Order: sequence, then C-alpha cells, then structure tokens
Amino acid sequence: MNENVPDGNDDLPDDELSAEEYREAAESTLQRLMEYLLAFGSDLPAQTNVADLNDPHLAPGAFYSVPGSAAGTYQVIKVLALDDYGVHVCLYGNAFAHRPAIIAPDLLETAPFFSMAPEDAGQEWPLSVGHLPLLVRTFIGMRPSYITQAGVMADELDDYHEWKEAGGGYL
Repeated sequence: MNENVPDGNDDLPDDELSAEEYREAAESTLQRLMEYLLAFGSDLPAQTNVADLNDPHLAPGAFYSVPGSAAGTYQVIKVLALDDYGVHVCLYGNAFAHRPAIIAPDLLETAPFFSMAPEDAGQEWPLSVGHLPLLVRTFIGMRPSYITQAGVMADELDDYHEWKEAGGGYL
C-alpha cells in the first residue's frame, strides 16, 4: 500500500496527505496525463486500426521507450493487450535523460511518487499509470521505439479487465 494514500483513517500522521490533498494531487495528475497524451495524437488521422501498424514487435509484453511526461526525458511503456482500435499499455514512472536502448524490467516502477519534503514542493514527478487504453493514433504519436519483449503477468491485466467490464473508452 502506498503510505501516502489515505485509507479512510482520520488520524493521519502529519507527513501524509489528507484526503483533500490526495484528491487535489489525483486531479492534478489526471490533468497532466491528459495534456501529456493530447500532444501525441494531434497531427494524426482520426481513424487508425491496430491492423494498420507495421510493427513486427507489437504484441503483449513488448517494451517501448517514448518521450517522457517531463520535458527532455524518456519513459518506458509496456504493451499489455491489443484490440482493433487500441493499444493498452502500462506507463512506468522511471525517467531517463536519453532514450533507453536496454532496460531491466524488474527495476521499472508503477507506484506514484509523492515527496512531502519542502524542497520538493511544486516538483512534477514522471507520470506512472498501470493501464492506459490508448487509441492507435495516440500510440503512433508517441513515437515508440522498441526495446525488448517479456511476458505479461495475469495481475498486470487486472485494470485492463476492469476497463473492459466497464466499457471504457480510449485516450
């Protein structure tokens, strides 16, 4: 459990986020995520299908590097699933100064990072999301660069299955 996420207990220590602070952080993160993704699909055709992609590596378990959520950085995504119109990925929160050509998948983090240190106030940390249902055009716009292939564990698909059951949309 993320120790900075309130668990409904009103007796939060002073160094943890209150429920209101957590809500504000979540809203800010969602806004950053939407701004981050919007830039990737702006100059692409409206209709694009997975079948239109000419990438022999595109399959569940493929890792790609993409421009990061912070200017001048790169991050890693992992393809979790594919369907006709979308590429479902995990966006890891690790940031790299240069586009990584190799990675250690076991060292990639999906847990959001919050720092309560005064010197970190206002710092925007790299975005991290366990499941992002991307339109193919958004995925293409991210200019993904293939790194390696690994398997997809069943627990990595939990959020994907919830999205599917809820009839979720794409970003």
